[in-house]
Amino acid sequence: MRSARIQSLSRIRAWVVVIMLGLLAIVLIRFMWPHANGNEAATVRAKYVWVQMLPAAHGQPGGRLVRAIVTQGGGCPTIVEDRKPVQMNIRPAPARAAFPVVLCQAELAAASDAWIGTRPLPARPSDPHDVIVIGDTGCRMVYYEPPQGCTSGLDWPFAAVASSAASVAAKSPSVVIHVGDFHYRENPCAEDSPACGGSPYGDNWATWEAEFFKPAAPLLLAAPWVILRGNHENCARAGAGWQYFFALPMQADQEDKAACRNDLSSYRLSLGVTQDRRPRVLIVLDTADERNSHGLAARCRTYEKWMDEITWSDAEFWLALHQPLWLRDARNSTKDKQWDGPVPLDPCDQAKSALDGIRARFDKLADQRTARLVLSGDTHLFEFFRPEKFTRPIQLVAGDGGTKLDRLEPPDTAATSGASQDQTTSEMNKPVKSYGVDGVSSAIVQFGFVRMHLDRSIWTIDLIGLAGKTLVSCGFSESPASDPPADHDPSCREAASQ
Repeated sequence: MRSARIQSLSRIRAWVVVIMLGLLAIVLIRFMWPHANGNEAATVRAKYVWVQMLPAAHGQPGGRLVRAIVTQGGGCPTIVEDRKPVQMNIRPAPARAAFPVVLCQAELAAASDAWIGTRPLPARPSDPHDVIVIGDTGCRMVYYEPPQGCTSGLDWPFAAVASSAASVAAKSPSVVIHVGDFHYRENPCAEDSPACGGSPYGDNWATWEAEFFKPAAPLLLAAPWVILRGNHENCARAGAGWQYFFALPMQADQEDKAACRNDLSSYRLSLGVTQDRRPRVLIVLDTADERNSHGLAARCRTYEKWMDEITWSDAEFWLALHQPLWLRDARNSTKDKQWDGPVPLDPCDQAKSALDGIRARFDKLADQRTARLVLSGDTHLFEFFRPEKFTRPIQLVAGDGGTKLDRLEPPDTAATSGASQDQTTSEMNKPVKSYGVDGVSSAIVQFGFVRMHLDRSIWTIDLIGLAGKTLVSCGFSESPASDPPADHDPSCREAASQ
């Protein structure tokens, strides 16, 4: 009897184990099946996938725009969002011969669980405390100077910069902001050139893949993106490619189906809230064509209109536009200043740049708190320009993502210094006047990217170099007070060793 009872208990235990394993298998299949069988591997496989942030709509902060490039086949992969399939739609190419790929897109909620095949799509953080800023990333091949070493990771280190930025972005919910100038391979390179022989050039898929998508691959899905265009992506250069790959639907999907359109509409993005519960708002301006002499006055007034449409309410405003409004570099010599005294009644009538309309609006509001920060690139270095007046925006320049670096010239010798002179590679906390605005500038000529990190009400701005180490640290406060808080150091600090 005892032996029979033991055998019976053993059978019961065996059946319990079998049942539990079966239940576990069902659970695993239920949760893993959508990710494995969504299924881009069995149908269509995307070569490159990224997520862009969408503007606020219907009183909500905005969701995500997922885009995917398919290089083989004619269809789109399926997204699995919260375990439900979402079919992507094809975005027609403006010129099929130049862009023989399929670009797919779909809009998703901000923070849903979403996958393409086995690749998770980054959620949009509701209150990001880390922002990656990168710009001017392409390899320079132009007719008026020797080409950059596009085949060298030392001469053109964008791949290393992107990989390092991806490692930083992966550590916390982040946002990536590219401030423009992706495309520098404008002219052909000699086949036997050791610098760039065999490189593609022009506004076409081969160049865009070489310039951006391939080297940026580690960073593409590290965080959601905000993507500006620079002057190298205006319609006279690589605007058709930029508009195809990156323009948001509300900017470019209009009835005329133009392959390229300058002066795309501005838009706003929510970037969370400040410590004192004020909304943090990023306003993105398309200034790619700001120096085009054709229609310059009208474009300047368009920029003024964009500024007039902003209600400077109790919010923390940031502006993102490709070209800096204030800076300290060789182009900041006296001969290039638009005015250095009273603002003209209509600055657009005598403008050399349509940005003069934006600068004039800030001059008129000089005693009013408006934007706190302006994010830009265009100048191929890192710069942090802090105006003397706390009410004026701080200018951050992050144009050192890979393109051949600029020279850092002392302002008083910029017009006369020769190429053979030794070059200063950094200057910290120097008094500067830029377009009539007094301030303090810190600049460094090194490849890298910017990481902005928020701790309570203080943003720390770190330039991170190729070795993954911080080269310069600056900072600013989101406090709405009329003067900087007493406990905040307004100076920038350069690392002891680079």
